[in-house]
Amino acid sequence: MKYLTSIIRTLSLALTATLFLPPSSLYALDVIPEDLSTWVEKGTVLTYGTPGSWDEKARGPYPIGVTKKEGIFYLHYLGGFDGCWNADGDINHRSVGLATSTDGINFTKHAGNPILKPHDFVSVSSHEEGIRTAKIRYLPGPGMWLGYFGVESPGGADNCPFMGTTAQCGCNIPVDASIYAATSTDGINWTPKGEVSGVYNGQEKYIDDFQYRNGEYYLWSHRAQGGQGHSASKGTDSMPVS
Repeated sequence: MKYLTSIIRTLSLALTATLFLPPSSLYALDVIPEDLSTWVEKGTVLTYGTPGSWDEKARGPYPIGVTKKEGIFYLHYLGGFDGCWNADGDINHRSVGLATSTDGINFTKHAGNPILKPHDFVSVSSHEEGIRTAKIRYLPGPGMWLGYFGVESPGGADNCPFMGTTAQCGCNIPVDASIYAATSTDGINWTPKGEVSGVYNGQEKYIDDFQYRNGEYYLWSHRAQGGQGHSASKGTDSMPVS
């Protein structure tokens, strides 16, 4: 069969296999044939939310992982909303959402989105705080979804709600960032595991990608400060990747 390459294989490749279209069509999908010479455009499968929703901003949604499990495609993505943070595209409290599909083309956003917020990892005191980068994969061996998340935080009091009033939320505050892990058995309900140790010891650490192979975790990360330094780590434990 000519078009054997599945959507999950397409989207779990490097970012070069993911298409980013103009704001009116933010996330589209192609089916790649076996010889990789001809692409069949399948159109937009996921767009940002309506005004007032948690993923309303035009720079999202941003895909961070797709899994096909028991006939269902699980598409995890990052999105954000409009608040008092007025830099970096005005995306506030960037969080993780989920959309599912039976055919890989027609997706329905999960009613309980967002399924992971910056509040699940850190004390939140400003609107800039968010999950800036993330990567989620399903690991058949352990039988779980594993995610690594580059979460921003300026530290301080936990006084900024996710959405609603901005009276208690700081604006335009410098932040640091660390990489956190979380796991899930259903792709919907997640258990944060804390900050991952052993990755590059510098400020503003963000996840790029990871793999799990033959009992070892391989993690690639970068830091925003100091010239965008990149780092690779590996270990047999998903938390102290060294």
